Amino acid sequence: WGVASPSVSDYTLWQYTSTGSMPGIKGYVDISHDKGVVSSNPADKVIKIAREQEGYIEKASRDNLYNKTANPGYGNYTKFGYEMHLIQPSNMDYPAAWCDSFVDWCFKTAYGIEKAKQLLCGDFDDYTVRSASFYQKAGRWFKSPKYGDQIFFKNKNGICHTGLVEKVEGGYVYTIEGNTSVSGIKCYGGRVCRKSYPLGDTSIAGYGRPDYDGICGRQ
Repeated sequence: WGVASPSVSDYTLWQYTSTGSMPGIKGYVDISHDKGVVSSNPADKVIKIAREQEGYIEKASRDNLYNKTANPGYGNYTKFGYEMHLIQPSNMDYPAAWCDSFVDWCFKTAYGIEKAKQLLCGDFDDYTVRSASFYQKAGRWFKSPKYGDQIFFKNKNGICHTGLVEKVEGGYVYTIEGNTSVSGIKCYGGRVCRKSYPLGDTSIAGYGRPDYDGICGRQ
């Protein structure tokens, strides 16, 4: 807004004036240029949904589930766990640790229930060990990350935490995670955060890779 032309090439909409005119409308109108940019990467949908949840804080009780910051606490009450439990109570406990519920919720919201299950290689599940096993059994388990992967972390007891890969750059993997804290690998931190780790971090167990192209298709 307010420039002769956009400073970036990948814009979608550029409002170039607020003093335009349109037949049949009295006074000035905003006029914009719609570049008509459509994402060519199906993973963009789930990453966009995940980014929008940044700053969401776990609730102390069932109140204010849909307010990002109200009623903060460590009761494991979230909209992610609540909605996934309604869809599949057998595999999605509530209230319960919710890092995996967050990932499943993002896929469900982005692609719908059936396609989300296919992308997750079989099913929704809030137990990170089982979620990782779905990818492993499907031959979609990798040691190097790509944009849109599901990242899994481990401790001395095994796989314990998960999130989504937002970017891989400069020797780091950038993530969006639920039930974590601002820094470090935290399995029970209470919020949605964007984070980064060295690619060689020994706490990273591996990456599950949804088949975005095969299931969603390129746009």
